[in-house]
Amino acid sequence: PVTLAGNAYVDVESVRFTNAQIGVSNDDDLIALAANDLTVNGAATVTSTMDVTSDFAVNTNKFKVTGTNGNTEILGSLTMKAASGIITHDGASGSLAISSSTGPVTLAGNTYVQVETVKITNNQIGSIGDADLITLTDDNVDIAGTLEMSVNAAALTHTGTTSLAISSTNGHITIAGGSDDYVDVESVRFTDNQIGINGDTDIITLTSGAAKVTGTLNVTAATQLDTTLGVTGAVTLADDVTMTKAAAALTHSGTTSLAISSTNGYVTIAGGSGDYVDVESVRVTDNKIG
Repeated sequence: PVTLAGNAYVDVESVRFTNAQIGVSNDDDLIALAANDLTVNGAATVTSTMDVTSDFAVNTNKFKVTGTNGNTEILGSLTMKAASGIITHDGASGSLAISSSTGPVTLAGNTYVQVETVKITNNQIGSIGDADLITLTDDNVDIAGTLEMSVNAAALTHTGTTSLAISSTNGHITIAGGSDDYVDVESVRFTDNQIGINGDTDIITLTSGAAKVTGTLNVTAATQLDTTLGVTGAVTLADDVTMTKAAAALTHSGTTSLAISSTNGYVTIAGGSGDYVDVESVRVTDNKIG
């Protein structure tokens, strides 16, 4: 071998060698050599490809690439200055995951963040053409469109401890089953214009100005009718009938006869005090007939 050694350093052209250091006359330790180690004590400009077969680290651990698998660690923030930046995963299989081991992950755009065709703008979620379909605030979800549930058996469930209210501030509410289907409210079943129960769905049928009851109507309190009561079948009363009109009439308009009878007791027809009862042309006043 040929050995060049100076008492202090060796200059080759403008390059200065000082022991294990290489530099220039006014900066002689730009490169420091040690066993399996090269240290650059200044800026390094690479004008062509640089291949590193082992780990690559910047300032010990600020930026590190593991040579065996390409895993990259950054002890700081990553800023992309391009007008349109892209992070692309083009692996042959698998997936791309963005996660944080100890804290939240925040994606924020100057205007919005788009995930596939879903647009997120501040607290609003929507589509490309309708960005405010859903607005989120504390304890509230505002839907500015139609909510459709496509599962075969869907449920809208409230699990709170107080109540559930469905209301419309400015319009009506329509709850409708599909064709030939129904809506159940507790044990009451609504089918088109009919109200009933499971097994007897047409107990009440509603039409314009009318309600038809196809079963027995049980009333346990006073009932008031403001118009004429029409009954096409027999009427059974378990108590008295009181008529409060000043001049009342009990009229039979059929073509055969009218019978007033008592199966097990007598029948009393009486006028008020000092009044009378007329039967055809016969007047009965107390114990007098005339």
